[in-house]
This record gives sequence, C-alpha cells and structure tokens, in this order.
Amino acid sequence: MSNFVMAGTVIEVFPAQTFGKGFRKREFVIESGDKYPQKILFQLLQEKCNLIDAYTIGDQITVHFNVTGRDWTDKMGQVKYFNSLEAWRLIGDSKPKQRIDTSDPFDDDPEFWGESKQKPKAASQDFSSNLTDDDLPF
Repeated sequence: MSNFVMAGTVIEVFPAQTFGKGFRKREFVIESGDKYPQKILFQLLQEKCNLIDAYTIGDQITVHFNVTGRDWTDKMGQVKYFNSLEAWRLIGDSKPKQRIDTSDPFDDDPEFWGESKQKPKAASQDFSSNLTDDDLPF
C-alpha cells in the first residue's frame, strides 16, 4: 500500500458513524488549491476519527492517506469495485475552538465575596516616606 499526501482547505466535516461490532468511520472533504480545484472525500477510521476535531471549516491542512480498494457482489451477481482514501495523519495550523477564559473565577461568586458582592480593597502602602536620599530601598 502506498502513502499519498494532499493539501487543501477543509470544506466539510461529517459526524462519526458507528457500525456493527464498534467499527467507526468519519468522513471529511477538502478542496485542493489547484488551477481546477477538486473536492476530495477522505475517511478516518477507528481511533483516527477524532483527528479532524482540531480543525474547522476553512483551515488549510495536509492529509497523509492510503488508497484502498475492494469489491462487492450485488444481489444480481454483478461485481462492483470501490476505492477509499483513508487518512491517517492531518497536519495544519489548528486553532483552539474555545476561547480560554482568563477572567477571575471568583468575580461573580457571591459566596466568595459575601453578601455585598464587592471585592475587598487592596491595601496600599506608601514606602516613599521612609526613604531618604542616602537610603537604598532594599
């Protein structure tokens, strides 16, 4: 089996599907940036299904994948052939999906601040009155 690489823009991400005996598959589509852009469907299997979670629509990614093929015989006895592009590695500039909350966790906690819901005032000290021209502050 050969390894292939393709770069493009994420344009669609589908939810994971679970089949009999716990088999999981998740599909996503990227659009190549070629002169004649192509929309290419890839699939992630089993534990790789969550790799796409680090990316959102519009992100530029590079997909490392294998090409697999199989046959299937329908009820009429006719053999059909299918190909799949199985992604196994995604590389790109992933961005955090959620903003990191840097606010004070106690700002809105009435139990922490008591009934008044006011923050205590910071104690301030004026050290300048203790210094003279000859004294060092340490």
